[in-house]
Amino acid sequence: MSSFIPHLAISITFVGLTSVVWFLVYQPCCNVPFPPGPRGLPFAGNLLDVPSGKEWLTFAKWGEIYGNILSVSILGRRLVVINEAQTAIDILDKNGAIYSDRPIMGMIGELMGFKNWLVLLPYGTRLRNQRRLVHHELSSHAATKQSQLIIEHETSRLLWRLSVKPEHLSDHIRKTTGTIMLRIIFGYEIQEENGIFSFTFLVDEEW
Repeated sequence: MSSFIPHLAISITFVGLTSVVWFLVYQPCCNVPFPPGPRGLPFAGNLLDVPSGKEWLTFAKWGEIYGNILSVSILGRRLVVINEAQTAIDILDKNGAIYSDRPIMGMIGELMGFKNWLVLLPYGTRLRNQRRLVHHELSSHAATKQSQLIIEHETSRLLWRLSVKPEHLSDHIRKTTGTIMLRIIFGYEIQEENGIFSFTFLVDEEW
């Protein structure tokens, strides 16, 4: 009995310290409330509520209950979901300087060496400089006109593919999106049967 009491005290102390650490690490540092959202479980949050596929359908359903802006918690990380296009533009475009920060992605950013990619950069001088360059290259009148011509051309190819194989709608849309991106960014035009695009499509599937 005498040996049991110290072990019990150690266990209680450990649980108490763990709870304090969890509260300090995962709870918000300010009193500003998050948008409403579904109630989650302790520690796990809404991990079991968010499906592994077509999660946007679940977000849209929640949007009907909690509004265009809602939040969910997954393992202590709070995620804000925007369900309305104009709201997303107002927040992420018109007020991009406020909401441009990103969480650190340990695997793809630090371990795989992509931490300096624009989409993974945290807010700071490097991000501002890269966004300024991208805006200069893509927002000029000539660039906008060229991009519009590319989009119109690839849209016509999309319609042709749909007329031939309408049952492959999802694949056609993904191919058209990837083709437009490659043409605008790299100037590379994908042909109908192209090994490079097949490889890119395979990588996207595996990712």
